[in-house]
Amino acid sequence: MTNVMAFCSPAGPIATRPDFGEERHEKTAGIDHDRDRAEYAIVKWALAEDKPMFGICRGEQVMNVAMGGTLIQDIPSQWETETTHAWQARATILPTLCR
Repeated sequence: MTNVMAFCSPAGPIATRPDFGEERHEKTAGIDHDRDRAEYAIVKWALAEDKPMFGICRGEQVMNVAMGGTLIQDIPSQWETETTHAWQARATILPTLCR
C-alpha cells in the first residue's frame, strides 16, 4: 500500500471490538466485526506509516478506539444530555405519521 496517500474512514454502524475493554451495551446494534477488524488494522497501518486520516462519524469512533480511546455506546442512556439526536426525532415522528 505504498501508493496510498491518506485514509478516510466512513460513516456506518457503531464501532466496537471484543478487546475494547467493555461489554457491548444492550442498545448497541448493527455491529460489523469484520469491518471493525479491517478498519482498525488500516488505522494502525496509517499511524505506523504516518499517513493522514479523516474520520466521518463512525470513522472518528474507529480512529479513537483503535488508538486506545473510550466510547459512549448509547448516548441517551449513558450520558445526561438535553440534545435530541436526529434519529431520536425520527423515531418519535415516524410512528405518528404512519398511523
